[in-house]
Amino acid sequence: MERSEAVQAAKKHATEIFDGEGISPIRLEEINYDAGKDEWQITVGFAYQRSPSQSADHLGDKTIYSSQQYKVVHIRDRDGEFVGLTDRLLTPLS
Repeated sequence: MERSEAVQAAKKHATEIFDGEGISPIRLEEINYDAGKDEWQITVGFAYQRSPSQSADHLGDKTIYSSQQYKVVHIRDRDGEFVGLTDRLLTPLS
């Protein structure tokens, strides 16, 4: 499977999984291939929609989305099948 095919599969699966949950468009964040597991690990980012009455987290933020999330979609290389979805935990810069 080509890298671009893995990204398309990851976005498709993430869109299906979070269907109806009011998320922003899914964005590609990171791509990793694990040869030992024969899988692509595609990190995607999105935000959950908040109600218009809630205040924005950042000064000047006019969007209706907040709570940025990062998920790793695991896609098997040989057939493009969905393997799993995990959280992508960010570590603070020091």
